[in-house]
Amino acid sequence: MVQKEDDDMNFISADIRKKLEPILAKFEHKVILKAWIDDSEFSMELKNFAKEFCSLTANVLYEEGIIEGAPGLEIIREDETSSGIIFHSVPGGHEFNSFVLALYNVGGPGQDLDPAVEKKLEHIQKTVHIQVVVSLSCTMCPEVVIATQRLAAASPKITAEMYDVQHFPALRKKYNIMSVPCMIVNDTEVYFGKKNISEIIDLLL
Repeated sequence: MVQKEDDDMNFISADIRKKLEPILAKFEHKVILKAWIDDSEFSMELKNFAKEFCSLTANVLYEEGIIEGAPGLEIIREDETSSGIIFHSVPGGHEFNSFVLALYNVGGPGQDLDPAVEKKLEHIQKTVHIQVVVSLSCTMCPEVVIATQRLAAASPKITAEMYDVQHFPALRKKYNIMSVPCMIVNDTEVYFGKKNISEIIDLLL
């Protein structure tokens, strides 16, 4: 869980920092955390969070760029190719674990992927763009975020973006989102509710 403490303005508590040490040390490759920002307060929070997280380890490098669209944190591989994973949120609440796992899956060794899911991934030949709209207080949202981003880390055909509904009211209006998690596939197909990685890969196929 991310905590923002008034005394020192840290996003990540000392206890969480200690728990992260062994996980971050396991990375097989460096990853780049790129903050895509504009001049908004939301962008400043993203930037500050990303810089603080990157200060915890030499395995996660900080970059930033200017964007005219939705500000976010993009996870980029060591060879500077995109993983297709973007967090349009400061990954707090229940989504902090999702964020750490996304970095771990890109940096390696990553979570094991079920052989049945891996086989089905081979059948995805067209580009698939997934948007997962969440609330940071939602207990069902992380499973969908983690699953879609695990698929993105494993397949160059899949991109997975997480949006905090609090910061993107236009997205909620466009897709008439009344509850979360909400998964939008290729800007047209909308699915609500908790889903595991097997259910998601079947929907994509």
